[in-house]
Amino acid sequence: MAASKIDTALKFSRQENEKKLIDKLKSWGGVHIESVTRLYDENAENSDFFEDLVVIYKNEQELQKVTTWLIKHHYDTGNKLPDSLTEKLLSTCVTIENWETKLHILQLLPHFELSKKMQQFLLVFFHHIERKGKKEDFTHLYDNPFLSCIFVCLKSYFCMKRA
Repeated sequence: MAASKIDTALKFSRQENEKKLIDKLKSWGGVHIESVTRLYDENAENSDFFEDLVVIYKNEQELQKVTTWLIKHHYDTGNKLPDSLTEKLLSTCVTIENWETKLHILQLLPHFELSKKMQQFLLVFFHHIERKGKKEDFTHLYDNPFLSCIFVCLKSYFCMKRA
């Protein structure tokens, strides 16, 4: 019975921390990185921070840009996430609407060790982008700057993996 109360208290505390993090993420104006860099610096050693970022990324579409920026910043500083979190990140990438978020995911690809499952998520992501591009009357793949960027990123990704 005591373990159940502790689990409930921990779950409640975690939810409260996630709500506070959401509020901090929502306060970012999307331009100046000082506040999100400070948020990263304050939480970089806390594994729950990254778990919360991935959960927020999956559940709060309007916060995908800032959550993926923070995750990308984590990799840019020489760190990485556990494969389980990268898999969760990629599992919902077809829900991304914001082009900057898509770009962050593409910029992260060279850092990921892609399992077969993650490769399948990416394949769906790329097909989703291609279909969306066709709906927007892009007659040629390279007429769309974002799609052009995808292929440049993919080319560099596969070249890096072969080296």
